[in-house]
Amino acid sequence: MVCRAKKRRAKKLILKSSNTKKTHDLCLPYLEITQMIGDSNKTVKDCYANNLGFCAGNISREHYISKAILEKFVYVNSNGIPWIPGENKKLSADALTTKCLCRFHNAYLAPLDDFSEKFFTQALNFLSEDSTATIIYGPALERYILKILYGMLGTGRLKNKKGEILTASDLDIKWLHCLFGLQSFPKGTGLYVNFQEGTIITIEKKMDVSILEIDDRIGGIRISICGIEFYLSLVPKEVGFSSENSNFKNILYRPNKLANTSNKSEIIFFWD
Repeated sequence: MVCRAKKRRAKKLILKSSNTKKTHDLCLPYLEITQMIGDSNKTVKDCYANNLGFCAGNISREHYISKAILEKFVYVNSNGIPWIPGENKKLSADALTTKCLCRFHNAYLAPLDDFSEKFFTQALNFLSEDSTATIIYGPALERYILKILYGMLGTGRLKNKKGEILTASDLDIKWLHCLFGLQSFPKGTGLYVNFQEGTIITIEKKMDVSILEIDDRIGGIRISICGIEFYLSLVPKEVGFSSENSNFKNILYRPNKLANTSNKSEIIFFWD
């Protein structure tokens, strides 16, 4: 995989992935699952989590890509966000917002936004700084990427290839339970990472996001950070990533480690 840019800004990073087990005593961070309190029958119209009950407060504005991320990254490729024209746009921190959660459910998911800021900071360090090692709690990253998907669906602007509007109600309720930490991701679903060893990546603050479709239905979401592709798949590998597609030849499910041998930096994933 090669990300093309001005030569003076390109750097060759020798990337390797590993599923070798190793014990670590640090993770960043665990998310505490707090008990939902209040009226379990209370719902707020247009809150995509209203099937869970416990809605409280009015509908509130949600950054479906965290405000801290938009402030940190210079460019967002808007190809996968069709209601924003152009490519590689510098977006304001309030550009990607929609009213899709009640105040209670919005606040309940706030720790995921705090986590995402730390993760994206460490992803940049992994590419640009020497000898950094960060341990990431993998299930928290899965839940954050799922939160982006739900937020995009909450806009009411996302369409499939047939032009039909996609909404949060198009997803099975189990994914809402996964987002709120009420159940684990089913086997074979969750985080995949896709890259080849020796990849040339551009060191710049850029990300892009796009929805994965399978037979006009939502199959997951793809996020690229400085050229490293993360996939949150709602279907098993054999359904979402065909072995006949050469683009997915090196895709790896829930890796334990990403290593940048050019600067000896590592991202280590901790899984339950």
